[in-house]
Amino acid sequence: MRNPGRDRYEAFGLSVASAWPLSQLSPVEGQSAESDVTVETGALPQRPGGVTRDSTTIHADDDRGFTTLRTPDALYWFYERVGTLRIREGRDVVVDPAPAASRAAVERLLLGPGMQSVLVQREHLVLHASAVVIGDSLVAVAGPSGRGKSTVAAACSAAGHVVHADDTVAIDSGDGGPCVPPGVPSLGVAPVVANSLSLAGDEVEGRIAVDDDRFSDEARRIDRVYLLADDEAFGVDPLPNGAAVFALLRASYSLYDDTNADRAASHLSACGALADTVTIRRLRRPRSLDRLPELVRLLERGLSD
Repeated sequence: MRNPGRDRYEAFGLSVASAWPLSQLSPVEGQSAESDVTVETGALPQRPGGVTRDSTTIHADDDRGFTTLRTPDALYWFYERVGTLRIREGRDVVVDPAPAASRAAVERLLLGPGMQSVLVQREHLVLHASAVVIGDSLVAVAGPSGRGKSTVAAACSAAGHVVHADDTVAIDSGDGGPCVPPGVPSLGVAPVVANSLSLAGDEVEGRIAVDDDRFSDEARRIDRVYLLADDEAFGVDPLPNGAAVFALLRASYSLYDDTNADRAASHLSACGALADTVTIRRLRRPRSLDRLPELVRLLERGLSD
């Protein structure tokens, strides 16, 4: 599709032409006029009740202030005080910022839920995970919001390893095995985490955007997925194939309703294929900032065994 007058970027292996500036991405010069994804601004309903077509609520989180709806031809994200997103066919994104929304908050909406929805609509298996390159291996650490995925990635970065993706790991199953394109080259952690790891960066929307110019810039085959769990002691547990598949289901973005049998079957099949080809483990660890270096050493030893 042609996108005159739009800044062009690349994220998750896709070319993006955006009318909204995306400061976390570097503009790409010399691209062709064709882009995989287009981001426009436009008028959208600011509340779920404003969607008049048949819609199904996929997610609703009052604490975090968002609702996700599916209509027959689109996904909608409604974020209080930030705005509304509409995503169609894995390529057409429209954002309608709330009047008082900051530019940084709107950008986080586009590069988080917006790109997650694009990737799911393009039939990628999208893990709620962060990924780092340790030695020659790409390792993903998955878990729900608040579990500490970005903290683990930051600890690995502080130890000299390269961050590949933060919060969104998109898996492309090709002939060469499951590969992950690099995500947004940005890592955000709580200030207390940054201070503990002596990581510098600017504070954006209550999180520290870590200064690190060593983000991965090419797709890599994924070698291992750890499901992050809280415990009093460190440990790594193998998971039987069936348990691994259902753990991956819980750790990935579905964005479909319970009545969509075809999409559910496809999602289950993708998780099964990943569990068949990649090592899946449960990673237990104490939630202690002081012990993060031990966690990194545990990951390093696990890859050398």
